[in-house]
Amino acid sequence: MAVNCFAGEPKEFSDREVHQLMELIELGDEVDTIVLQQNVNNAKALVFAREESRLLAVATLKRPKATYRKSVSEKSDFDLDAETYPFELGYVFVKEEARGKGVSHQLVAAAIERSNERSIFATVRSDNAGMQRVLKRAGFSVVGTAYAGRKPNDAIQVLVREF
Repeated sequence: MAVNCFAGEPKEFSDREVHQLMELIELGDEVDTIVLQQNVNNAKALVFAREESRLLAVATLKRPKATYRKSVSEKSDFDLDAETYPFELGYVFVKEEARGKGVSHQLVAAAIERSNERSIFATVRSDNAGMQRVLKRAGFSVVGTAYAGRKPNDAIQVLVREF
């Protein structure tokens, strides 16, 4: 599978491409649509993985809002101050047909490259062992305390990548 990964600011992509990114993210059923639209528009970078013309996977390097950052910091008991951690890696979604083939590693690497060597945090469900492995291989470490997610029985873990 020859996968091409590319990243850029939201304004560098067509409305159609941004719409495709949001459709994939929504398949993951992890975020409210209104919040998603705002976060995508304000992102530092959008990341796409394609095989020829087929979109296989997406991710974003978000600029988290102060209220969200404060909430995650309080719930995880770990200070995610904006100066130290200006970006959040999020909305990583890989279509089922492309899973287990290293695509998520490429997405994460492309997002990290767009961070301009600034530290990043990510939030991941504690039961998502695959994504936690990908992040740890990319240099992320678990910090703080896992906290309750928005769905029953979900626990969320914070990971950080320092530069």
